Amino acid sequence: VFVQDEIAAHAKLKFLIGGRYDYSHIHKHIFSPRLSAKYDFKPTDALRVSVGNGFRVVNVFSEDHAALTGGRQVVFNAALLPEKSWNGNLNYTKMQTFSFGFVHIDASVFYTYYYNKIVADYLTDSDKIIYDNLQGFATNYGASLNTDWTFDNGIKAIVGVTTLRSYLHKNGTRQAQIQTPNFTGNYTLSYTLPALNIRVDFTGYVNSSMHLPILENDYRPAKSPFFNISNLQFSKSFQNGIEVYAGIKNIFNFYPKQDVIMRANDPFDRQAQDRATNPNGYTFDPSYNYAPIQGIRGFMGVRIKVK
Repeated sequence: VFVQDEIAAHAKLKFLIGGRYDYSHIHKHIFSPRLSAKYDFKPTDALRVSVGNGFRVVNVFSEDHAALTGGRQVVFNAALLPEKSWNGNLNYTKMQTFSFGFVHIDASVFYTYYYNKIVADYLTDSDKIIYDNLQGFATNYGASLNTDWTFDNGIKAIVGVTTLRSYLHKNGTRQAQIQTPNFTGNYTLSYTLPALNIRVDFTGYVNSSMHLPILENDYRPAKSPFFNISNLQFSKSFQNGIEVYAGIKNIFNFYPKQDVIMRANDPFDRQAQDRATNPNGYTFDPSYNYAPIQGIRGFMGVRIKVK
């Protein structure tokens, strides 16, 4: 059952109050309240504040693809409880018009507190992924900024950045979550040539370093490098609804230098016990991956739009 009510305190201030009730024969009663407020300084500027409670039931095999690789045995220490969280968000949006076009700005700061967090443990046993509810709590907090620039000359640019800190708190200690970069960014630069009806798109994203699941006596670094993936695409539309496109993915040819799949030549560990070829006793493990393992490549295609 979900109920919400929007209350207009006056022309510029609105409140949104809501609540959701779920009943599961496994997890029983779950209630999730939420409260939001929006203040419009003017038609182009708005400030939003929201606080709410959320939950996530166990969907390990549909949400965590690492459990399906076959590289490790999947172990559940106990019947997993629903993951619950309290989160707060402060968001500011602004639309600004200039002589050359307009700019849209979307900035946020956020904080999330988790309890009963479902955690995948890759470090206790290199042959297993151990799932359990965290005996403690977890926190995520950070800020994001997204800008959308539209110019009168046909150029459009989108730039977004997010800084995030994600920690697990247990027994008085704080541990950074693995495979969670502290900084991510994305960008798009588009230009349309009206005379030729051709559009050029330069897109990409960047990731800062992140902690990775390493094995015992692992020769690979415990943190990934900062990396950037960029793509370029040309597309042309015709009046009959046909669009042709071609481009290059990963134009700077970034490729992880480390063996992101440990012992990819022996996926069934048939020779893992051979100390002559495997003195450290490594086993097949694809969980170290942090970036696409495809270098530069081209593509082309055709789209047909039916109206």
